[in-house]
Amino acid sequence: MREMTEGRQGGQPGDGGRTTSVSVSPASGAANVSARAGLAVRLRDAGQRVTPQRMLILSALTPGAHLSADEVYARIEGSLLAVNRSTVYRTLERFRDLGLVS
Repeated sequence: MREMTEGRQGGQPGDGGRTTSVSVSPASGAANVSARAGLAVRLRDAGQRVTPQRMLILSALTPGAHLSADEVYARIEGSLLAVNRSTVYRTLERFRDLGLVS
């Protein structure tokens, strides 16, 4: 089960003070790959594009970890893809709205 919660403390400048956290329940490596493939299908079924940025953000969600959006951003910051903090926040919120995380 993936979980995302929002609070009203901290956050980045210009984000209205929001803090976004994500937690992911444990899964084996194979199950985790399968879960990501399933999320890609769910994104498509919801009419959303499966972009490299969205898949990169999904890859940063570690089973059993409870991460803030800033921690997710820190995990992907050095990747070859250009993903900024606001992309992480918007993507996690979209995943929540689509029921991919709660």
